[in-house]
Amino acid sequence: MNIAAIVIGHIREKAGMVACDEDRIIGKILAMQNNENMTYRAAYQGEVETHTKQIAKLDLLIENLYNDRVTGVVSEDMFKRYVAKYEQERIDRLQSVETLTKRIRAIKQNSDNAATWAKLIKQYTQLETLNPETLLLLIDRIIVGESQVVGTERVRDIQIIYNYVGDLDRLGTMESNGWEVSADEREAV
Repeated sequence: MNIAAIVIGHIREKAGMVACDEDRIIGKILAMQNNENMTYRAAYQGEVETHTKQIAKLDLLIENLYNDRVTGVVSEDMFKRYVAKYEQERIDRLQSVETLTKRIRAIKQNSDNAATWAKLIKQYTQLETLNPETLLLLIDRIIVGESQVVGTERVRDIQIIYNYVGDLDRLGTMESNGWEVSADEREAV
């Protein structure tokens, strides 16, 4: 079987799952992503709070340094050195807060992404041929593993990473008699 046929089969399978039970699939995707992202989100939020507190301390240090300069406790040279140092640290921390805030927003975007992906893919339940437009619309990347010999056949692991939602192999598959339980669901039982 060639890679195009494998990708077409994978797309049709996921499209069929969404067409059959869109809410369940979106819920499973979000649960999968939340397990991975909740840890990152909490860590990012903690870092934002740490940086924000430190920025407030730096503002206070700069203000106190200015007051010490006005009263003559600190020389002009020392004042300039410390202000430059504190201001650079302040700028670095503000940039970190901005970066972390963007990452937090990206994590929150997951539910919109799952719904967008579901809307796109369910149009492909009857996909027959793979064209560049479909690939660009649905697939982020395809990872082809090393060739291995299993029994008398050569096989390769192929991982399909979708736009918006990532790797969906842990979702399980839909069988003719209903849903197959994924490995993650089996462990939870």
